[in-house]
Amino acid sequence: MLLLLHLLLLQLLLQLLLLMLLPLLLELLLQLLLLLKLLLLSL
Repeated sequence: MLLLLHLLLLQLLLQLLLLMLLPLLLELLLQLLLLLKLLLLSL
């Protein structure tokens, strides 16, 4: 019972972390894409 609760909490924490990190990752991806585009344009 206690173990189950612990796992549940862990999963919740992981999901929260993902939710917080996702926008950051998307932002990074966008930045990278922009950089690539600029590099290609300058060639």
